[in-house]
Amino acid sequence: MAATMVVLFHATQSLHRDFGSEALPSFVQGARGVDVFFVISGFIIVYVSRNAAYDGWTFLARRFARVAPPYYLASSVMLVVALFIPQVLQSTTLTWPHTIASFLFIPWDNPETASAFPLLQIGWTLNAEMQFYAIFAAVFFLPSVLRAMAASCVIFALVHVGFLANPENQTLAAWTNPIIIEFIFGMAIALLWEKRLCRGGTALGWSIFAVGMTLILSLPITIDGLDNAIAFLLAGVPAAMIVYGLLVVERASTIRDIPWLGLLGDASYALYIWHFFVLGAVRVFWKYTNFDGVVNDIMFISAVLIAAIITSIFAYLWLERPLVSFAARHLAGRRKLSVAPVACRFEKDGSIVPASIGVFDASPKHPY
Repeated sequence: MAATMVVLFHATQSLHRDFGSEALPSFVQGARGVDVFFVISGFIIVYVSRNAAYDGWTFLARRFARVAPPYYLASSVMLVVALFIPQVLQSTTLTWPHTIASFLFIPWDNPETASAFPLLQIGWTLNAEMQFYAIFAAVFFLPSVLRAMAASCVIFALVHVGFLANPENQTLAAWTNPIIIEFIFGMAIALLWEKRLCRGGTALGWSIFAVGMTLILSLPITIDGLDNAIAFLLAGVPAAMIVYGLLVVERASTIRDIPWLGLLGDASYALYIWHFFVLGAVRVFWKYTNFDGVVNDIMFISAVLIAAIITSIFAYLWLERPLVSFAARHLAGRRKLSVAPVACRFEKDGSIVPASIGVFDASPKHPY
């Protein structure tokens, strides 16, 4: 769901920016799929590490093995395309400091956008993820609850520094961006889950989810006069409601597994990473079509979404799984890593198979 929201956002954005179409409004709220990602990530990291028998360095290695290989491959493709066929991606300005920083997950001034976007622009979320992992790894020596509390304190401190200093440096601005508080929301939900407080019945869970979805899809992206330091609440709180509501439903009932939906969930990380390339290819092809008005917009959005989903499934099966498996063997020991479904499944034995954009270990029972 969250990855699809982002794809739809970028597709409608391209219609307005590249084709000047205004037949359909831009789905700007789709960008808030990222906020759902961050809340889920905070939940997953606390949940899977609660009984960890390894140290912070091993935790960090496992996160790197899971996230970096597919991202590095996509970034390398982006680099080649930007050098030789930039018209596909509309990106022509490259600097080596920015390129190197992109591969190191360090926010750096982007020469094209005057922002901290990396070479593969959607990778800014992975920069934030890696920052969160580093913070969590630094306090990994603490017990589970204290670990989450300490990581939350560090995040709050960073945001507070950013609020006071308002740094112009893009790296510092990214590291102190209030959006990282959404990881705290996820960690708090994980602690509630551990205490078995995510309960209340199926009806209540779906109600919380519905309110969260309504808010995240209807609230404006910005409000005049609202400080950026608290603007994240417009998306962070509804995103937390979505995740919490679904967990309440999971705990209250048994949701039947649907294999094809499971495959789409598994491919969500690939969908997020590779849809930019698909969008660029469809954009080039679309210049030779003759659709008009609303029909043109619907056909374009459908083409992007269908092509992106098909591409992501192939990328997941033939690129992501082998790369992650290889990295896991060489960086994170012999335990197999999972490959990023986007939903949490409540098992009959009371355990859950959690999900995010690709940040957790699967148990041997659920090896994906």
